[in-house]
Amino acid sequence: MLAGFDCKVNGQSFTYKTFETRFKAEAPDLTYDIYISSGGPGSPFNSEGTVWEKKYFKLLEKLWNHNQSNDRKNTYSLSVILSDDGKVFQSW
Repeated sequence: MLAGFDCKVNGQSFTYKTFETRFKAEAPDLTYDIYISSGGPGSPFNSEGTVWEKKYFKLLEKLWNHNQSNDRKNTYSLSVILSDDGKVFQSW
């Protein structure tokens, strides 16, 4: 999605990092300002109980807990999910 993008918005530079959650079980820590996640429709393989799924849901739990206990700086997440019928759902 960001390939070829110059990493500037309104003249302000930013950096990003891509994590391969499903195939390499990579999961970011809580040092980022925003998390963007996409996937679907469905799972490309049976993922219930897999390492990547556990790490991914643990990250979501950590983000939730961080935002519940940190009055000064919230961390944001945008998840774009396709349902089996092709409809797009977004959650923040």
